[in-house]
Amino acid sequence: MRILSAFYDLKVSPVTFEIFEFLYQAEIARLDRGFDALDVIIVANTSKTGFREQEAYSISVEEKRWRLRNLLLPASSLLRNARRTVYSPTRQDADRKIKIATAIFPKVYTLEDPIASHEPSEVLVAMYQGK
Repeated sequence: MRILSAFYDLKVSPVTFEIFEFLYQAEIARLDRGFDALDVIIVANTSKTGFREQEAYSISVEEKRWRLRNLLLPASSLLRNARRTVYSPTRQDADRKIKIATAIFPKVYTLEDPIASHEPSEVLVAMYQGK
């Protein structure tokens, strides 16, 4: 079975409903690249809390933890071809997952230069293309 590993990095991505736009794009990449299934890896930030420090809105760390458990982690269950979602509490743990991955999404993702693939404009472009 060919698995695409999708990395949702909390260094650049919020603990919000943007996870669904990310999953949409990861699923498109999975289909376009001919993979059988998707594994989602949520990567903690390097901050003390594990979340982004600067947010456009202010919510408590407890609320962010609740969202991680109740929104981000179960979100991929909506995709038929998503095998699992795991949380990497350290960058070192995520690095191990990157090294054993067959393929990753976003395609040029690295821990040193993480990419936030949850922009609504990217979803709209994909929809326009019929994906």
